[in-house]
Amino acid sequence: MGIEKNKKQFEDFNKILNLIAKGPRSVKSITRKQAEEALLFLVSEKADPAKIAAFLTAMRLKGADDEELVGFCNALWKSRYKIAPKVKNLVDACGPYSGRTKTLHLTVPAAIAASAAGVPVILHSNSKIPPKYGISTADILEALNVKSDLSPADVEKMIEFTGFGFIRSSLLYPDLHHIGDVRISLSYQTFMNTCEVISNPANAKLRLFGAAHLKYLERMLYVVKEQKASHAIGVAGMEGSDELPLMSAVMFELQGNVLSKHILRPEYFGLKKQEKFAVKDAESTAQVIVGVFKGKERDHIDQIALNGGIRIYLGKKASSIEKGVEIARDIITDGSAMRKLNEIIEWSHDLTNVYF
Repeated sequence: MGIEKNKKQFEDFNKILNLIAKGPRSVKSITRKQAEEALLFLVSEKADPAKIAAFLTAMRLKGADDEELVGFCNALWKSRYKIAPKVKNLVDACGPYSGRTKTLHLTVPAAIAASAAGVPVILHSNSKIPPKYGISTADILEALNVKSDLSPADVEKMIEFTGFGFIRSSLLYPDLHHIGDVRISLSYQTFMNTCEVISNPANAKLRLFGAAHLKYLERMLYVVKEQKASHAIGVAGMEGSDELPLMSAVMFELQGNVLSKHILRPEYFGLKKQEKFAVKDAESTAQVIVGVFKGKERDHIDQIALNGGIRIYLGKKASSIEKGVEIARDIITDGSAMRKLNEIIEWSHDLTNVYF
């Protein structure tokens, strides 16, 4: 019986692969169900590296459409560890998934500021994600002395106790290691990068994410809508992330079934335009974050306040982004953000040490 089942899975996958691997004139889209089945097959032990590479490459050349992305994300959902923190208005703000190579990584302090305002936030990514291999959220957390390799169960508890959590996708989706080596060997991004960004590990209904190109943002919003988000914001942020620069940026906002497009400018929030700051390394970034939270570093407070503010607005603690920015700034300047960071550090180390 098992042999016959495996044979059918091979045959079904080959049919799907043949649909997407034809030339540009004959290539076909696959259904949501077929996309789900294909990815579930690829993350199983049944798929060999050649089939994985062939499928990822074919989808790269074809381009994943809306329904295919929904199917791929459904497969990730089925293969994940279940996380369900008992908190209200959890915001999934994954951060720069493949890390930073050009600009300073300030998603972590923005999330901490939001948490200090009473908005529970979950971040997720991994270290050294191809092909960018940038400075990751995990790198920043480790430089801040926050453990970044907590189990899914511990991350769930951490969100409940501190309002902040980060989980490595390698721990959340253990089956993905099967295709990880193939992804590393490829020199380009695949649909998996997009799916990871919108994977929504804790089933949050409030979503924040980014992409470099507007057409991808619109596709991602389609998927997020299918995932029953009640309020979602997609931004064309720095290096394709969900972090806004202190300059003009495009924002899509989905509330229920209503989608709107906005141009955000820092002056709308009482902030001045500012050039992007270059990235150095995780350690110097951690020093900047602690300096801002301690009131010793002023250059980066506006950008952290802007990005903290959008998370505070999304988490229903402010009636507008402008009000959220005001709250975030107050939380940073009165020491609440620093206290929250210390709480997060303590919790991640079993409450045995206080740092900074």
